[in-house]
Amino acid sequence: MAAAGGVGGGGAAGNDGDPVAECPVCGRALAAFSGTAAGRAAHVEACLDAAAGDVAPPPPGPAACPARRFFVQPRLPFAREAAARPEARSTKEEGAESAKEEGAATPPAKRARGSWWGGHVRGGAGGGGSRGGRAHKPWRLVPGAPGFAVDVAGDWGRGRPGASYFLTHFHSDHYGGLSETFEAGEIHCTPVTARLVHGRLKVAWERLRPHPLGVPFIVSGVRCTFLDAHHCPGSAMVLFEPPGRRPVLHTGDCRCCTEMRSEPLLSLAGGRRVSLYLDTTYARTKYDFPAQADAVAYVASVLRREYSAGGRFARTLVLFGTYTIGKEKVFLHAAREFGRRVYVTREKRAVLDLLDLAEADARVLTTNPAETNFHVVPMMHIRMDNLQERLRAEGGRFDRVVGFRPTGWSVAGKGSAGGGDQATLTSTGQLSRSVRSMGKRQSRGPAVIYSIPYSEHSSFSELREFVRWLDPAEIVPTVGNDCGPKAAQLVESLTKGS
Repeated sequence: MAAAGGVGGGGAAGNDGDPVAECPVCGRALAAFSGTAAGRAAHVEACLDAAAGDVAPPPPGPAACPARRFFVQPRLPFAREAAARPEARSTKEEGAESAKEEGAATPPAKRARGSWWGGHVRGGAGGGGSRGGRAHKPWRLVPGAPGFAVDVAGDWGRGRPGASYFLTHFHSDHYGGLSETFEAGEIHCTPVTARLVHGRLKVAWERLRPHPLGVPFIVSGVRCTFLDAHHCPGSAMVLFEPPGRRPVLHTGDCRCCTEMRSEPLLSLAGGRRVSLYLDTTYARTKYDFPAQADAVAYVASVLRREYSAGGRFARTLVLFGTYTIGKEKVFLHAAREFGRRVYVTREKRAVLDLLDLAEADARVLTTNPAETNFHVVPMMHIRMDNLQERLRAEGGRFDRVVGFRPTGWSVAGKGSAGGGDQATLTSTGQLSRSVRSMGKRQSRGPAVIYSIPYSEHSSFSELREFVRWLDPAEIVPTVGNDCGPKAAQLVESLTKGS
């Protein structure tokens, strides 16, 4: 699918070559207002200012052009400036997953900031933000639902007073900037995410609006529903149904697995040709990894095959890398398979207690490291130097140490976790220098690291299958979206041949 100009050059082209892009605020076709990039940009700016309450909304233009099948959000006049700032660059390149999901929350703003709805608001009301003016990301807004904003990391509190915020899950590249001082509106999320936001970030309960999965609720006249995103505990996609408008499905971060197709509301949405705001973290052909169930089963098979013979298992320290939340399925499955308890720190246990774990899974957790050889550690600790140091610190209790790094980045490139002999693993556990299947194995003396392609984001093939099944009217990438050629290429790669 060829790319054509939108505002500043973004957009997907129809058969006649006209730019196809809707205003991210009012939802009208920009081509109806002006034939030039400058004119279309002026309309978007006017809408942003109107949404902030500073000026009257722009008058309706001529009849909107017929909707095309796919589009990319337009480049706004300040997009180039925003993209130059570190926080506006893509944070989902290889090796960045742990940093983005473990990063510290942005501190509250201390001075006047530009609102991403236009105008200016004062910081200090719980909203951080990028420095020096507006850092608008159009996929954070919901067409047809003025005052709605999704996952505005760094911008909490910078919208107009009384805004309706939606937080899809508790990872810092989505909640960053939230703190106990937040007073700028209400935050809609799932019950698990609400408990994490309150318990970890100290946001007041009266600011949180928890909603269970699959149960519609009304916000400012718009019907909204959280649907399981299959990403991390408490994660959700959001289905927005503005009156008289096309529905919007915002996936947040998601794993587009086959189970999604059994969700009744999602099936109904597919028949209505939704606008799809899609997690495109792994929207590259090189990212093709196995189902989560296969990856977690493979971890258990590695332990059984290589370490269970001759009493070696009890003398092997097994470390599982995780984030604040996420990757729980890996160590819980291993615990069930081997009848072992799992050591976690007291801080980690406090987090896990907020996640609605099954009672049987909660019982295997312990805060006493002497009770078990299965230990949960931060993902960044799964490095050769750390493993060898930890083995020495155990004072002879263990003869060897094995670390598991469950991440989708395992399937691409020659990534290293600190050096050592490396080889690729096939699904049967054979070592290969040419086959890419079940990740990598690195070893140095008594230390071994397995990088397993367990991902909580969708692979490229899963994204394509999901798009083909849902058949959306529009696609807006939420990762790697430059509002221009790169985003158009992403959309084309996901829809080519559909």
